[in-house]
Amino acid sequence: MIIKHFKAFFLDVKYDFIHFFDDIHKFLNKFLDDQFLFVFGVALIAIIVVILFVNFSTGGKH
Repeated sequence: MIIKHFKAFFLDVKYDFIHFFDDIHKFLNKFLDDQFLFVFGVALIAIIVVILFVNFSTGGKH
């Protein structure tokens, strides 16, 4: 029961994650011609990833 619930939750999160990255991909493709916006978008994603990684590696207590 718990495992089934967790699996459903994980698949839901996985779907949201894929959908989120798909939206970012579409957004970047839309502004691919504008080099500044493309670089800014990539930098923004990199900063978010680093912040999340630091948060998880320190156990959430920043």
